[in-house]
Amino acid sequence: MDSLTLVHSLGKGSPAKIRFADADARAELVAHMDELCLPADREGPDVIRLKTVPSHTLWRCRLGDRWYYVNHFYRRGLRRALARVIRLNGSEQEFDHICRLAQRGVPMPEVLATGRLGGLSWMVSRAVAPAMPADLWHQQRAGSTDPAVQRQVRDAIDAVAELTARMHNAGVLHDDLHAGNILLQDRDGTVVPMLTDLHRMRCRYRLSRRVSAKNLAMLMHGRWHLTTRTQRMAFLKRYLQVTSSGGSLYGWAEMVEYFAEAHKRKLYRSRDRHISGDNKYFTGIRLHDGWRGRVVLAGKWLTKTSSALAFTIADWQTALAEPAGLFDSPDAVVVNDSPGSLVIRRPLTVGEHTLDVYVTRNNLTGRGKAFLNAFHSSRAMRAFRLGHTLLTRRIPTARPLAALERRKWPMVFDNILITEAVASAQPLKQFLNRWFGDDSAGHSVRQELSRGLLLQLGRLLKRLHGHGFAHRDMKADNLMVQWTAAQMPQIVLVDLDVLSQHRRVSRRQMFADLMRLNVSLLECPSVSRTGRLRMLLAYLRQPACGAIHFKPYWHQLQRWSAKKLSRQITSRRKKQRRIETPKSFYWGSLPNTW
Repeated sequence: MDSLTLVHSLGKGSPAKIRFADADARAELVAHMDELCLPADREGPDVIRLKTVPSHTLWRCRLGDRWYYVNHFYRRGLRRALARVIRLNGSEQEFDHICRLAQRGVPMPEVLATGRLGGLSWMVSRAVAPAMPADLWHQQRAGSTDPAVQRQVRDAIDAVAELTARMHNAGVLHDDLHAGNILLQDRDGTVVPMLTDLHRMRCRYRLSRRVSAKNLAMLMHGRWHLTTRTQRMAFLKRYLQVTSSGGSLYGWAEMVEYFAEAHKRKLYRSRDRHISGDNKYFTGIRLHDGWRGRVVLAGKWLTKTSSALAFTIADWQTALAEPAGLFDSPDAVVVNDSPGSLVIRRPLTVGEHTLDVYVTRNNLTGRGKAFLNAFHSSRAMRAFRLGHTLLTRRIPTARPLAALERRKWPMVFDNILITEAVASAQPLKQFLNRWFGDDSAGHSVRQELSRGLLLQLGRLLKRLHGHGFAHRDMKADNLMVQWTAAQMPQIVLVDLDVLSQHRRVSRRQMFADLMRLNVSLLECPSVSRTGRLRMLLAYLRQPACGAIHFKPYWHQLQRWSAKKLSRQITSRRKKQRRIETPKSFYWGSLPNTW
C-alpha cells in the first residue's frame, strides 16, 4: 500500500480508505480523522454547515487554531453506484482535478486528503481566510463612484479572466462555473481569485473555441446585470491574451453573447419549474374547507426590495389556519375596495417573524370569468407564479409569499394572494411630485433624481419586454419607489394581475406599454417633456449602438398618447354624466299613456 494511503476505522468500526496529498498532510490530519470524516455528529460552533445540495454538503471545521473545508459527496441511483464501483466518486475526481490544476499554476484552496466511507465520499482542504465569494464581493462594490473601488473591480475582473484562461489552458472545463464558486482573497491590496467546487469538471486534451465560449458564457451570465459592456470586453481581452486564442475580440464577444442567451433560456426554464414544485424554496399547502395553494419557504433569487427570511410549512399552516379571517384583523388598513378586488395592508405573524404584507382577494365578477377560471389557475396563483418568475430574472417586484384558492370540482369560488410589502416605498407619482416639484430639495438633488429615476424607468420596461413580459396596465400607479439614503431610488413593479408572459413580445405590445407609461407621466406636472423623452431614450438605447434616431418613435408615441387621452376624457365624461343624472330624469317625466 502507498505510504500516503491509510485504511482507518471510523464510527462503529467501518473501514475508510483515506488518501493524503503529501506526507505533511498525513502528519497533520491523521489524528483528527473522526472529526473530519463525520462532522454531522459534531455540528456546533467549531463545525459549521455552509452549503447543502442533493449531491454534496460543505462544512467548515476548526481543529485547534486552523480551519478546514470538508466536502461530503452522496452517490444515489444506479448510475452513481456504477461510477462508485469504478472509483469515479466526486471526492476523488475533485482531488485529481485540483492536483492537475495546481501543477498548471491555477490558484485554489490547498487540498489535503480524500476518502470513502461506504456510500459517502469526502474531501478535506485548507480553509481560505479571509475570503469572500466573487458574486457577493462584486455586488457590494457594483455601482460605486469611488475611483479606488472602481480600480479594484477592474483588477478583480482581470484576475478572474486570467484564472479562467489558465484553467482552459490546462484542458479543464467547469460545468458549474459561476461567481459563487470563485473565492476572492485580498493579499496586501492585491485581489487573488481561487477556484472552488471542482467536482463538476471534465478534462480534455484540447478545448475548442466553441466549448471555451460556452464555458465563458456560463460565467458571464451571472454577472451580466452588474457589469457594463466595457468591463465584459476587458475580461475577454485579458482572457485572449493569456490563452493566445485565435479570432478577433468582437467575434469572441458575439459568440459568447449567443451562448449566454441560450444558457439564460435554459436556466430560467429550470428555475420556473422550481416555482411549481416542492423543494426547499417552494411547497404546496392544504387547508380545511377545500383551501389549497403555494407558499414560500426560503428565497434564493432576491432583489434589494425582498427580505431573506425563511419559513417552514408548519409556520404557514398556523398563520393561514383561517384564510377568510385574514381580512378581520384590527390592524388592517383598506388600500383598495373595488368590484374587482379587495386589498388590505396588515401585519402577519409567520412562525417567529412578523411581516408587513398586502392581502388581496380577487372577486369573481361575472359568470363568464368564473367559467374561464375552471380551465386555468386563479388570479392569485398566476400572480404568485409570475411574481417569482420576475424575481428569478432580477426584475424588482414585490415578493409573493403565499397564494390560496378554494375550488369545488373545477370551479374557483375564492382566491387570496399575500404579498410582502416593500419597506420605505411610496407610489411613483407621489414620489415624483414630492421630489421633483419641491424646490427645497435643491436643484442638483432634483436633477440627479430625475435623470436617474427616469432612465431606470425606461430600462426597467426594456428588461421586462426583453424577458417576454407585457403589462396591460403599465402606469405610475402600479410602480413603487424605494429610496434610502445609502442608494439610488429603486423602482418596484406591483399589481401583476394583468401581466402576461410571451415567447416574444410584439412591437405593438411594446409600444402600447410605452404609450400607457407616457400618458401616466403626463399626470405628473413635475415631469417635463424632456424627462419623458429621456425615459424613451433609455428604452431605445442598445449597447454600442451609436446615435439613436428617436424622432419617429417620439412622434408616434405622441400620436398614440393623444388618442389614449381622448378616449380617457370621453370615458370619464360619460361616467360623470351617469353619476350626475338620475334615472328619473329619463323615465319620471314621461306621460303614462300606456
